[in-house]
Amino acid sequence: MPEMSSPNGSLSQYYDRLSRYGALARLIGRDGGYGRATVHRLLRSTDAATDPADVIHSRIAALSSRPPGRLLDAGCGLGGTSFYFAQRFETVCDGVTLSPAQADAASQAAAARGLADRCRFRVASYDAPTEARYDLIVAIESLAHSADPAASLANLAKARAPGGRVVVVDDVRSVDADPADVAAFVAGWQAPGFRTRADWVLAFEAAGLRLDAEHDLTPLVPQRGALAREALLLANRAAALLPFAAWRGVLASHRGGLALERLYAAGGATYRLLAGV
Repeated sequence: MPEMSSPNGSLSQYYDRLSRYGALARLIGRDGGYGRATVHRLLRSTDAATDPADVIHSRIAALSSRPPGRLLDAGCGLGGTSFYFAQRFETVCDGVTLSPAQADAASQAAAARGLADRCRFRVASYDAPTEARYDLIVAIESLAHSADPAASLANLAKARAPGGRVVVVDDVRSVDADPADVAAFVAGWQAPGFRTRADWVLAFEAAGLRLDAEHDLTPLVPQRGALAREALLLANRAAALLPFAAWRGVLASHRGGLALERLYAAGGATYRLLAGV
């Protein structure tokens, strides 16, 4: 569900391509999160009633004592986060994404679910100012694509209603992370950088947010063994020889994901939820 500081450019194209690839993969039985309209990480569920796509959503919902009346999904992807809150809590949700393909797919999914009156999606940057105010603002795997996450977080914080909360879920670099894997991840996922926990704490403080909750979700991330990762990397490099630019972009994203898996395994990265009020 990722964004960047400009509503134009390569990142928009990158996510359009990933969305089309995901839709094609679903047709051949590799659903990922598409059945749940999500593009974020699917986590191990410790509750049979909670779908892996909704583990993050249930963690976010549990942060507040009352359901949010209005939500901003900053980097909405296919709309899954908005659908979760709209269906369970009748929350009115606004989603922004740089990807026209994602915004269109999310809008169609909202109509199919009977949620078009509560879930609206548009092509826009989360760095754009908004006059609306929200009880809950979520950025799931999206601020990693901001050229200046502190500035992006500060802009989102301005859109809080009184007592509102901002929740960031993203990968966080350890200070001793392997530089080669960091470089592969950054290049593959078109991220301007890879921030540490200390960077995020400072960003919350600069945005005037008090960090009131933090969860390390890494133990819930399904991980492959080293041999499986290396086999997939070899297959990826072979497939990258095909002369299709769009395909190479998808493969680069896959290589970035494999590098991230290596970082997880070595303690070089964690997957974290950080919430501020």
